[in-house]
Amino acid sequence: MVNNKIVYHHRALLLEILRSANSPVSPLTLAEELGVSRVAIWKQLKKLQDIGYPIQKEKRGYLFVQEKDPDLLCPWEFPSYASRIHWFPETTSTMEEVKKNSFLPPEKSQLEASRYYIAEFQTKGRGRFERTWDSSRGGIYLTISLQRKVPISLLGRYPLLAAAVLAETIEAEGSELDSYRASKRIALKWPNDILWENKKLGGILLDFIAEGDYAVSLYLGIGINFKNHPEVPGSISLSKALGNRIPSRREFLSRYLQRLEPSLVDPFLRDALPRWKRYTCTLGKPVRISYPAGNAAGFPKVSGIAEDITPGGGLLVRTSSGHIFVANHEDCIHSKASPLQRST
Repeated sequence: MVNNKIVYHHRALLLEILRSANSPVSPLTLAEELGVSRVAIWKQLKKLQDIGYPIQKEKRGYLFVQEKDPDLLCPWEFPSYASRIHWFPETTSTMEEVKKNSFLPPEKSQLEASRYYIAEFQTKGRGRFERTWDSSRGGIYLTISLQRKVPISLLGRYPLLAAAVLAETIEAEGSELDSYRASKRIALKWPNDILWENKKLGGILLDFIAEGDYAVSLYLGIGINFKNHPEVPGSISLSKALGNRIPSRREFLSRYLQRLEPSLVDPFLRDALPRWKRYTCTLGKPVRISYPAGNAAGFPKVSGIAEDITPGGGLLVRTSSGHIFVANHEDCIHSKASPLQRST
């Protein structure tokens, strides 16, 4: 039986050695570095080549062609999380893949129970209300599976927290280029949008399985326009937002997970709301609230000022009549009369 942990470790070491070398590396050197036979080295290199890594056989050994690096998001690219990553070169959607897998044993801790489903390309990527999500190559498409017991009334905190951590990660990357540009142009629109200068950069999707008043399985889908070029009007990629000095996808995703995973240890996400509010462009602005199914049934839309976030992540909207409406799962449309900007 193949030990994936050892395989992933060997592939990570092989890539690290080859990427850092300026000239071909001999099979003997690779075998000595990994402590395995040259036949084992050949098998691993052949597998990496088949996956798409630009490893060339030269007279003096093997050479990694840096300019052709496909920047894949394979498990071995993330040593700290490798054993918990399921990678797909192509799939319908990572959200569908995670639902195909059985639950983890109950004795696993919450953090150990998290699983990451990552795809290079999705044929049927989706957003909220079954909308299509452009999932062309070059983006980051991830679903996190969490096995934990959380009151359904608090689930709205999860997409807010995931979005806030993403904004923090982008701000940290952007601050190396221009601190003002990074800190002022990233914004979060309730309930799940990540914006850059009023254009959609990413989105969060939450699904779950419930038992009574509690969710017992949470699926957190995250889509990021990274180096892809979405054709959807009003969208933007991070490469266009930050320019040529953007990190690799694997570097960015690794930094995001390093921030996100510790933030998910607390199942109640007690710091989700203040972190999200730091970037919000929704609070204090005029909005229209609607629900697609309700629209078809003739339910009226609600307009008013977005005043605050409820403890469970819902949006408090004060209407012109002074009544308070609480939006939990609906669409939120910002009024054109108010340009998007972060609240202070």
